[in-house]
Formats: sequence, C-alpha cells, structure tokens
Amino acid sequence: MTTGAIILAAGTCEKMEDFKPMMKLAGSSMIQRQMDTLRQAGVTPIVVVTGYRAEELEKHLAHRGVIFVRNEEYESSEMLDSVKLGIRAVKKECGRALLLPSDTPLFSAETLELVMASKTEIAIPVCCGTPGHPICLGQTAMEQVLAFNGEGGLRSVIGSRVLPTEEIPVEDRGILMEANTKEEYRELIQFEEQARMEIPLEFRLRLEISRGDTFFGQGTSEFLRRIEKEGSMLKACQEMGMAYSKGWTMIKKAEERLGFCLVERQAGGSRGGNSFLSEAGKDFLKRYEEFVGAVWQEANRLFAEYFEEWEE
Repeated sequence: MTTGAIILAAGTCEKMEDFKPMMKLAGSSMIQRQMDTLRQAGVTPIVVVTGYRAEELEKHLAHRGVIFVRNEEYESSEMLDSVKLGIRAVKKECGRALLLPSDTPLFSAETLELVMASKTEIAIPVCCGTPGHPICLGQTAMEQVLAFNGEGGLRSVIGSRVLPTEEIPVEDRGILMEANTKEEYRELIQFEEQARMEIPLEFRLRLEISRGDTFFGQGTSEFLRRIEKEGSMLKACQEMGMAYSKGWTMIKKAEERLGFCLVERQAGGSRGGNSFLSEAGKDFLKRYEEFVGAVWQEANRLFAEYFEEWEE
C-alpha cells in the first residue's frame, strides 16, 4: 500500500522568533531532516502545507520533489483546515498518509516502518506511554477528517476511537520532541547531538541520469507524475512551487538529451490547453522509478554486507 506524507508548515509561532521549519539541525533544516527520513522509509508523495512565509519555504524546498499546497487563510484558520488541504492533495494517490507538524524532526525511519506496518485506520506511535508524531491515517480515516466540522479539531476525530486505532510502542523519543519554544529547540539540538553516535550508520542516494550533464532525477520524475495526474503542466508547476518557465525548461532539456518527446501538449481554445505524457514518456518514467527501486534494494543489501557491524 502506497504511503504518502503531509507536513503541516502553515502556521506561525509567537514563542519563536525564527521560522521553525527552516531552523538548523545538524547541517540542514528541520523540515529537510523530516524529508530525508521520510524518503529513507520509501514515503511518497510528500505534501507540504504552507502559509506563513510560504514563498520562502517553497523556495527552500524547490528541488526536493515535493508537492506544495497553500493555506492562504493561515492566520484565521485552524490546524484542521491545513490538514484537510493536505489530505485532498494526497488521498487519490495513496492508500494512507503520515501526518506530522514541521517542528518534529527527530523520529526515525524504523518508527515510520513500524507505524506503516499497522493494518488499522489510525496508527499512533507511543513512547514511554505518550503518543507522538507522525500518525498514520487510512483512506476511511482521511475521509472522516474531511467530513468533520465539529469542535476539537483533529484531536476529536482521532480521540473518538470510532475507527480502528492502534498504538504502536516504540523506543524513539524523537516522536515526542517538538520545538515550540527556544528551550525546546535547545533540548532538541542536544538530544540530536547525543543520539547521533548511538544510532546505526545509514546511507543516502541521489540517483540522477545524465548525458554530458544531469537532466533527469527525483524532481523531474515527480514533475512528470504531477503532469500525468493533473493533465496540466501549469498545475504541476503550481503544486511543486516552481515557475512555469522553469518547468518548461526542465522538460525541454530532458527531451533534448533523450531525443524524444516526454510531454505532449494540446491547445484548448476557450477551455484552455492541457498536457500529458507521451507513450515514450510514460515508459521512461516507469523505467526510472523501477530503476530507483531496484538500486535502493541492492544498495541496502550491499550496505548490510559491508557495514554490518555498524548497523546495530
């Protein structure tokens, strides 16, 4: 079952002067740390709900192959409104979705795998008897959240226990650590520094295709999937937070290097035009995604073979 993610990054925080999603943590930002862990666990697509300082955050994540949804009324709306925006963006592509705020960056990939292994509609990681993030919502749970208009927000939907719910015990204090205050941020940094030497070694891959220079990678593949889904290059650009000219340049460069058309375009008259993948484009995208999956599988095997003593 495909699992996506919704990162809530629309709101402000009066207790913090800095912009929480972009605050530094071990060489990257908190939200980039979240994305790296989500990718490591095979979570896709990743939707980021922006609002406060939206353009700045979208630029910060422009090359990460994520989908952006803006909550234009973030100042007057509730968190549940941002949750609903994220669910609408992800539910047609995923059987379930992980839900998390942008200031909880220290959960582990192992915790994600345990939560995603649950067969219930709502799965909640629990450490030392306390629930944390991210939680996992199935299709029925997502529909229930979308339909909810009562008081209490998301807590009322999850806390009602109307749907099958499982609490997943984990030994991962990172699910509980947030950065709502400066003191919590300092504690988060200290915890990360102390835990860094205790966690097993990991590896990361960035798979790109080149012909003289790089022309196809994770961002391009996600862009093509957006075009195929929306039937519009403009909408795909908007979802990924990039200028139309940049999207057009990306596709044109890939087509020039490959020597065939990836995206076909139709003028639409009064109804506007549309875009869709050519048969060759569909085939190339499928090959790339299967290649990435196969490389990750083999890389995991080789990593275990060569670095077994550091994996535990």
